[in-house]
Amino acid sequence: MSDRHFSHEVWLSQLRNHLTEERYAARTSRQCIAVARRFLRCLDKQHVEVSAAQPASVEEYLQQARRIYRRRHGHSPDHKGWRCLHTNGIHMLLRLVQGQWPPVPRAVTPIESLHSEIRGEYAQWMAGQRGLAQGTVSHRCSEAGRLLDWLGERASREELATLTHLEVDGYMKYRAESVGRRSLQDVTTKIRSFLTWLHMTEQTSRDLSSTVIAPQLYAFESIPSHSRPN
Repeated sequence: MSDRHFSHEVWLSQLRNHLTEERYAARTSRQCIAVARRFLRCLDKQHVEVSAAQPASVEEYLQQARRIYRRRHGHSPDHKGWRCLHTNGIHMLLRLVQGQWPPVPRAVTPIESLHSEIRGEYAQWMAGQRGLAQGTVSHRCSEAGRLLDWLGERASREELATLTHLEVDGYMKYRAESVGRRSLQDVTTKIRSFLTWLHMTEQTSRDLSSTVIAPQLYAFESIPSHSRPN
């Protein structure tokens, strides 16, 4: 067995464990593993390591898969459903290998470089010190990145040190415009975690996590109105 093949089997084993821990259905797990295995073979043909895979690598695989589908069925696949079937397992695999997917765009300005550095340090703390799952690390880093992007130049080292609850509240109001209350509650948890870490690492002068108020959820809120109990 080659070193590369052995490495692939290790990653597939970790993906299988992740699917089991997250309680995916057996059929879904088999599909994800099968697609991830074919993707790794495709990367071998491209001479690309999985740790260095980019969105273009995924698109190359999808193009090959579409050609195979057309030869077998005589027509192109349904775009949305077929694409999700093929990308779900690949994206989970790449999050496990690279820590985050899609990859963070390469920073081009000093403030973007700083934000990328902060996200990387935060991810390392969550994975190394907290032992959080890769999916959780990725999602929390994405929300932290949105906050830093929203702050822009106000998220320099100097400005972060004087970050106030008013700025945090402004960000939460901004997020509330695009998500529902249940999703906003999830955003609240992620922002609290990031603010706690910023203070713990002495990047902010105050621990602002307690100033982030979660929206109130009501019983049966997620049930459509026509099916709620009388």
